[in-house]
Amino acid sequence: MNTRTTVVAVLLLLTATGTSSVFAESEMIAVGEDKFIIAVGSFLPAFNTKVRVEGDNVGPGDDVDLENDLGIDRNDTSVYFGATWRFLPKHRILGSFFQSSRQSEVVANKDIQIGDEIYPAGATLKTKLSFNVVPVTYAYSLMQSERSELAVTGGLHWNSIKLKVEGSASAGNQDVDAEIEAKVGAPMPLVGLDYTYAFTSRWRGGARGEVFWFDFTGSPIEVGGTIVNLRLSTDYWITRNFGLGAAVNYFQFDVDVDSDNWKGALNYGYIGPQIYVEARF
Repeated sequence: MNTRTTVVAVLLLLTATGTSSVFAESEMIAVGEDKFIIAVGSFLPAFNTKVRVEGDNVGPGDDVDLENDLGIDRNDTSVYFGATWRFLPKHRILGSFFQSSRQSEVVANKDIQIGDEIYPAGATLKTKLSFNVVPVTYAYSLMQSERSELAVTGGLHWNSIKLKVEGSASAGNQDVDAEIEAKVGAPMPLVGLDYTYAFTSRWRGGARGEVFWFDFTGSPIEVGGTIVNLRLSTDYWITRNFGLGAAVNYFQFDVDVDSDNWKGALNYGYIGPQIYVEARF
């Protein structure tokens, strides 16, 4: 057997061996064996937000595009926090948190009705939208191997939204000032799939998709609509316990709501990258 043939044979043998045990580096943690993972970083989403606040006396209210009509910045940067607890080999709890608070001050270029207030063209509008997201998810692993894990997920997506608009305008010798505030907070269910694949012992990729259609009627809130949450991620573990990650998250939340604090509709979506550091043990 010549040298070239020997080298090829050795390479084939090493490849086969590596394929059968991708986690040959004994210090690394295999897929499905991490007990706790904590991630902290930045989230840079681009938003698209439309709201309708119905009034009690002057009609249903306008569908208002907060970015185009009220001048709220489409982009924001917030802190991202995520955690995973594997309390049994096939059972995990996943949670995360981020919040956004955007505000603006513009001169309205058309009449806008929000609730029982009608802001005329030329009015100065100060707007603030606050949004807190706290999803908590349970994952059950349908399939586990040294390289990959596939799980079915179910959980609650808590959304707390608060909109405040202050308007001032002069009509002849009379000053007109009006303020409207609407808020809602409710847990929305989500079901989906979560998949992780290890390209090497240090480098992983992941995909998660969750959707739900809901119609909840009860006191003191009636709410119905759709939620879509999609996430693609990649993680590189520099050491056994420390890594870096990046993800792209898409979220769409379309809801009709009837409560004491908000009657109307909210169409809220974002897409953007997450960059984070993570620890596991």
